[in-house]
Amino acid sequence: IDSISYPIIFLDFDLLYSGYVVSELIKKNERVEVYRPSKIDLKKTISEIANKISSEKFLVIIDSLNGFYNIFDEKESGRFINASLMLLSSISRENGSSVIITAITRKNDDEEWILSPGGRHIIDSKKSGMFHLKRIDDSIIIRSLNQIGNTEKTFKIELSNV
Repeated sequence: IDSISYPIIFLDFDLLYSGYVVSELIKKNERVEVYRPSKIDLKKTISEIANKISSEKFLVIIDSLNGFYNIFDEKESGRFINASLMLLSSISRENGSSVIITAITRKNDDEEWILSPGGRHIIDSKKSGMFHLKRIDDSIIIRSLNQIGNTEKTFKIELSNV
């Protein structure tokens, strides 16, 4: 977040990031607008964000897809969630913005990526990228995955003890 020079919208569905900010374990970055959507205000929040990213470049972080689904009890919620994600992605592409969606996933018996827990399938698009992050000791390993889930590139980020 600190390395981005333009504004950031953070939709915090799992409430972890905003909890750290509220408790001051993480210093609030002034360029970050944090939303903690609920089932009641979600449509209004999505509409507000769509308006913002249609007129200015933003980085939109949706944390997490698992939490987004957990807001709803209905089986039909997938349609609203998918439509919301596609709307934000489409608008962001027009202004050079980016949408990052985090999720906890696993492969099922058919080798398809699904949300874990829950088992919902993840929408696959040729215009999206999928990355696997894993922390090993003082490093984060990032694997860029292709459309069938095989590793294309691997990056290693050394974490400092600052």
